[in-house]
Amino acid sequence: MPGKILRKTFIMAIVAALTLGSANGLASEDMAADSQWRDWSGKQAIQDGLDSDEIQTWIVRLHDAPVVRYTGGIPGLEATSPRVTGQERFSTSQPGVAEYRQYLRDRQQEVLAGIAQHTGQVFDPDRRWQVAANGFVIETDARTAKAIASMPEIRSIKREIVYEPLTFAGPQQIGAPAIWEGTATGVESKGEDMVVAIVDSGINPDHESFAEVTDDGYEHVNPLGDGVFIGACDPDHEQYEPGYNCNNKLIGAFYFNPSDNTAFDDNGHGTHVAGTAAGNEVTTPDGLEISG
Repeated sequence: MPGKILRKTFIMAIVAALTLGSANGLASEDMAADSQWRDWSGKQAIQDGLDSDEIQTWIVRLHDAPVVRYTGGIPGLEATSPRVTGQERFSTSQPGVAEYRQYLRDRQQEVLAGIAQHTGQVFDPDRRWQVAANGFVIETDARTAKAIASMPEIRSIKREIVYEPLTFAGPQQIGAPAIWEGTATGVESKGEDMVVAIVDSGINPDHESFAEVTDDGYEHVNPLGDGVFIGACDPDHEQYEPGYNCNNKLIGAFYFNPSDNTAFDDNGHGTHVAGTAAGNEVTTPDGLEISG
């Protein structure tokens, strides 16, 4: 795909398909058939005639604001939203975050206890969120999900749907050259000092699009510090993968699909998207400049 690509950009690959799961790791839904579904927030039913005994994955959201959006109001818990704190960039290590996260964990446990009392089923979710969202994932049938939706503590409950990655889009299609050359904004930019997170099927750390030093000699700088990496490249992290090679361009990776515990790209789509969004300029043997 023609076009010069972001060069001073640090990539954090996050392995997931749209709704937390690799398309290869979980059974994908047929897009046409899926149009028959009506996910609900609160009390709206999903689909007439749904087999209520089928066990599926459900995303439950609660009313309390997640950490990044909490603006205060709860006695003893200071605001954590950058809109109130004035922080230029949100950090989980900033004051008040640990306390509010614990508050959300405690509230989630209270809600789970209420769900057990209301439905007769006990859930111990292995996926819970407090920072960007406040909620958790459970495995149950539609009848139970509908009963949970009737509880006042529940903001919404929606069936998790995993989509196959089917679309390819490149720099020319999104008008990227006009940004690089400055014709669109008046300022030339190739993404200097930006950190890009890719949510997709994974990333190939050995692809030349993510080399620390580009073909023309440009050397990337790690914003975390030379040799400091996260997720799959951090020996102290639970998702550490010894064979996953990070560098000052690719600073880390995480996976979110519990059935496919690796940050490696298993179908190439995530690597392609990451290369399009923030890959090095790669020149083919015949002299064509392309994105990863």
